[in-house]
Amino acid sequence: MKALLAVCLGRPVAALMIVVAVLLLGTISLLQLPVGLLPNLANPGITIITRYSGISAEKIEELITIPIERQVSDISGIEKIVSVSSEGESRIDLTFDHNADIKIKILDASERIHTIKDSFPREVEDPSIVQYDPNDRPVFTVSFSSKNLDLKQLRELIDQKVKLKYERVEGVSEVFVGGGFEREIQILADPGRLVAHRIAVGSVADSVAKGNVYATAGKLPGIRERFVYTEAKFTSLSEIKSSYFRRPGKDGGLIQVGQVADVEDRFRDPGTVARTNGEERVTVYIEKAGNANTLAITDTCEAITAALAFKDIETHISYNQGTSIRRAIKQVSTSCVHGIIIATFVLYGFMRRAGITLLVALNIPASILSTFFLMYMSGLEINVMSLSGLALGSGMLIDNSIVVSEAIDRRLALGESRSVAILQATFSVSVEIISATLCTIVVFIPLLFTDPETRILYTGFSLTVVYSLLASLVFSLTVLPALMLAFLNWKRPELGGSLGEFMTFIGNVESQYDRLTQAFTIERLTEAYRRFIGQLFANPARFLIVLAFLLVSSPFLFWGLKKEYMSPIDSDDIEASVDLDTGTHLEKTESLVRTIEEKIRKHPGVREVSSKIEKSHATLAIKSSGSVDSEDLISGLKTLTDQDKDAFVYYTQSGEVSSGRELDIEFYGDDFVSLKKIAQETASTIQSSVPGVEQVVLRFREGKKDFLIYPSKAKLGVNQISVADVGSTLRQLLSGTIITKFYDRDREVDVRLRAPPESLDSLDKISQLQLPLEGRAVPLSSIARFVEGEGETRMWRKNKRRTVSITVKIQKRSIEDVALDISRLLANRNWSADTIYAFGDEFERIKANQRQMVYAVTLSLVVIYLLLCCLFESLSQPLIIMIAVPLTIAGVVAFLALSRMTVTISVYIGLIMLGGIVVNNSILLVSTINSMVGSAISGDALKSAIFDAAVRRIRPIIMTTMVTVLGMLPMALDFSEGSGLWRPLAITVSVGLTLSVFITLILVPYASLIYYSRFRRNEGL
Repeated sequence: MKALLAVCLGRPVAALMIVVAVLLLGTISLLQLPVGLLPNLANPGITIITRYSGISAEKIEELITIPIERQVSDISGIEKIVSVSSEGESRIDLTFDHNADIKIKILDASERIHTIKDSFPREVEDPSIVQYDPNDRPVFTVSFSSKNLDLKQLRELIDQKVKLKYERVEGVSEVFVGGGFEREIQILADPGRLVAHRIAVGSVADSVAKGNVYATAGKLPGIRERFVYTEAKFTSLSEIKSSYFRRPGKDGGLIQVGQVADVEDRFRDPGTVARTNGEERVTVYIEKAGNANTLAITDTCEAITAALAFKDIETHISYNQGTSIRRAIKQVSTSCVHGIIIATFVLYGFMRRAGITLLVALNIPASILSTFFLMYMSGLEINVMSLSGLALGSGMLIDNSIVVSEAIDRRLALGESRSVAILQATFSVSVEIISATLCTIVVFIPLLFTDPETRILYTGFSLTVVYSLLASLVFSLTVLPALMLAFLNWKRPELGGSLGEFMTFIGNVESQYDRLTQAFTIERLTEAYRRFIGQLFANPARFLIVLAFLLVSSPFLFWGLKKEYMSPIDSDDIEASVDLDTGTHLEKTESLVRTIEEKIRKHPGVREVSSKIEKSHATLAIKSSGSVDSEDLISGLKTLTDQDKDAFVYYTQSGEVSSGRELDIEFYGDDFVSLKKIAQETASTIQSSVPGVEQVVLRFREGKKDFLIYPSKAKLGVNQISVADVGSTLRQLLSGTIITKFYDRDREVDVRLRAPPESLDSLDKISQLQLPLEGRAVPLSSIARFVEGEGETRMWRKNKRRTVSITVKIQKRSIEDVALDISRLLANRNWSADTIYAFGDEFERIKANQRQMVYAVTLSLVVIYLLLCCLFESLSQPLIIMIAVPLTIAGVVAFLALSRMTVTISVYIGLIMLGGIVVNNSILLVSTINSMVGSAISGDALKSAIFDAAVRRIRPIIMTTMVTVLGMLPMALDFSEGSGLWRPLAITVSVGLTLSVFITLILVPYASLIYYSRFRRNEGL
């Protein structure tokens, strides 16, 4: 070690160039690092989407969802299967463990589904597989409007020219276009004319489809190869009308499509309405794959939007999650910079020399930029957690440099030559600061044994702390001594002019500062400390009783604290979910939602409202003006909309992270109707009986009234008609099917065959329908009976069992406490044997987190003890060093109880960090005591030696602690968006460090006195 130090001291220019190189590499790495809000916590997953237009949710579940579930359920690594069967669509989400290769899983699922695809009904669309986004929320929403194009033309332009651009963005799982009207060629087959001509609706469909072809006929033989094609594509609507097909029977003759149907260029029945601040627009919603980088996606989408060059079309970005991410990154970066500035000023306050202060403070940018380089080499990204590690560690980065500079000052004061003093001083404290740094680093080892989500969340945080501390250690032991020697040997030139006047001004400022702070010198503090230690040694009982009471009471205080997985993250973006009576058609839904929009827009805290409206449901994206806190804004909006009895409005904060105030309860069983009834009764009981519950939301929809047709098999047999004939004919007339494509230049337009909507728009018209079949017509009423019943709109399954869920929104209580109350409430429910309930993932995560974090804190203390035993070659002295740790943790628990803070995962990480940081001061103190005690092992000589050792270390201990704590102050006082991720950690560490100074400076000398006077003589190790 001495040889390395001697080399560094002899080459100060090389040392300076190393610093410059590190700064350069770090800056380049910083520009290359990817940026995100948080590490990707979501398990990788895929979504299997299968559409079967016009089919009820029950039949979708029976025909599609269950067969696919059975086929894919044995794919390796599946942790959870969740499916939703709704009218016309099946969605199955497969969630895998964190180590799964999603591309391999998609291929595996595709191969398995392919083996059963032929068993599906002919009209079922091919299943599509996309990467699953667990948030199921768009990360980027952009709307379009035009004064010259109507909504039909605008929607067609967006579908044809714009949608594809967003779909090509890497990491995008799905792009949905809402609002406007989709162009569609409709062949409106009149049931009356079909009956008159004895034509089945299927014959019209086959005729049109077969007449619209482009096929290869083959190739001609010869010297030059020439191909033959059959070209018969429709080029106009008149061609569709005039196309012929034969009537049934031998003498049926030919008939044109136009004789039994009208062919019109119309638009598809609208499924959504999109509005921004009351104006109807066409809106594109972009969702990301679960493991994609949100900021990269939103930045690319923003660039695509800006590059769109369409005349007379206005674009408006309604929602951009990247904005929230940048805001959070900027805030934590600002806190980091402010912490560095504060730490530098505090350091100057102690050192009172600008040159030495700048040399010591140079460790901060050098270590941080070194960390960026190491992050780049490790494949880490910049996010609020990795930056929090840098911000929290910015004060600690100069602890080692402070210890080295203090040792150098002390050696110089003894009159030694500069080079010898710097060499001997640095070497004398090298073991101490290496030990302290290693103790701070090894506390993160227990995180390797926590659950994958916690490990992923805090890997970047842990590595940035480790990288920065190692860089700081290397700087302090090599570069800093060389630069200090060069600085001390440097002869300042005589400066004249403005620069000389400026340096004189700086000198005067330093002199005034020294004069003003004479009353607060470290010597006065040292004298007061010496008197207190003397009184403690003389009468320790009172002080020890207080510490013992604090230590014993801390487990009980901890038991009573509120506990959550993660602090709620305040966001300026609010999402409102609007639910209406099941079966409410789109026009009625649109009208009711417009009223709700107008109420919300009148609130002074609302800047913009964007809506996505579907049948019976709408989603409103609300942008805050920033003048009102999000929770207060939601409370105010609830007051406005709760008066509306026709709709239920539920508000949540948007973003990547859960709000932390919601508890899901899932009910499993076989009978969907019974499950819904149990969930409703449970929700009502919880709302009225459990304190702290703000709202209970039913996460399912009531069934809607349906018209059920029961064909008589006997009558069908007499008429030689199959059930499939009846079902397919009715489906063709009512919903219609896409039978072919119409190509208008470069545009592909669906051609749908159906009955005119007005011909079958009531139950009476359907019951009086003459069913058009091939060569004849049969009254529907003569072969079937009609019953009005109820059908489900959506059916949920989880892990291959039917399920419904409710969400409990919590206020002023922890999720754990509310869950315990609900468990007691549901303990004696008399449900059927096949019905069970379970709490959602949030609560299960909290319980697992509590166990793992207590285990991690305990294991970190064990690891520190093992390391200290190795460093001090003793089994007992590490106990003296660590004696402040449990008392510091007890003090932090008392502070949390007094301030009513919630214990989250951030608090646990803070406690783990404290174990490594608190022992740093004790290591310095015990090392100094060991070196000064020598043969003075009893009596007043022992006390005097311990006094002197403690007094010698009081200045560096207070300096390092104040610099670290005040460097964390901006983060501890930060209440901005996203601060719930780092503020609890900063508060925990800063409070613990502040308490640890008093405990260390008081208790460690006393414990050392007991150790040397009573136990050292009899100890072999």
